[in-house]
Amino acid sequence: MQGFIVLDKPTGMTSHTAVTRVRRCFGKGKSAPRAGHAGTLDPDASGVLVVLVGSARRLAGYLAGHDKDYRARVRLGARTSTDDAAGEVIETRPLPAELDRAQVEAALARFIGEIDQVPPAVSAVHVNGERAYRLARRGETPHLAPRRVRFDRIDLAAFEPPELELEIACGAGAYVRALARDLGEALSCGAHLARLVRARSGSFTLDEAIGLGRLEALAAAGSASEALRPAREALPDWPAFTPEADAAARLAHGNAVELEEAVAEGPALALASSGEVLAIVEIERGGDGRLARPRKVLAG
Repeated sequence: MQGFIVLDKPTGMTSHTAVTRVRRCFGKGKSAPRAGHAGTLDPDASGVLVVLVGSARRLAGYLAGHDKDYRARVRLGARTSTDDAAGEVIETRPLPAELDRAQVEAALARFIGEIDQVPPAVSAVHVNGERAYRLARRGETPHLAPRRVRFDRIDLAAFEPPELELEIACGAGAYVRALARDLGEALSCGAHLARLVRARSGSFTLDEAIGLGRLEALAAAGSASEALRPAREALPDWPAFTPEADAAARLAHGNAVELEEAVAEGPALALASSGEVLAIVEIERGGDGRLARPRKVLAG
């Protein structure tokens, strides 16, 4: 089995649990295909989670770095231990008496572009070989170094003190929880993330996502495959070609092959005659033509 699901992950569920639930829609026990996701989403967040099923999970490394869009609700006046509503309130402060929309927009403008951001203490960032959230749960205070992240757009969609509604476009690795925390400090009142929805991951949007309940209903009716999208569509902008049978067999065994057709240099998808992704290859100049060198084999 090979394909992916654009899932609308519900709140209150880890990405790992969501992947397990999706996996069970395609088989039980040992018959269930392996699966993974292309970029985790916090348990208290909802929205787009790309779940890769079967051999398509080997594409994860090529999808995790895609840009994201979010809709976020930020609550001013209170800091929490996790920088979101799941944590304990550790400090409260009054909002500035004259706080207005213009002040918030001016503060948000400071975070647009490339900035250095300290990840939340409860995060999946590695600290001396261990996840920061595990250290935090033991009562330790992990030392997290700032990381370079990028925010392309932060729009103030609603100004309803003490809450703000933000629409955000950012690069991979940016934490919206940390943005909420830092915005609170910029406004001198503290803040935390009250709600988060991922509206887009790469080219996949919430409008095309399927809810977990709907997917499980299809599975109960024996029709889960209707929601499974071809792995080829996970990288829609990549060039693709279908090699002849002998060349396909060589690629499936990790061997480079010469191409008879013109394919641009760089990464590409080699497709089996069935349309499934056989391998991710690098197209290079070789002899009088092009050489396809396997980087990741999905067949088998």
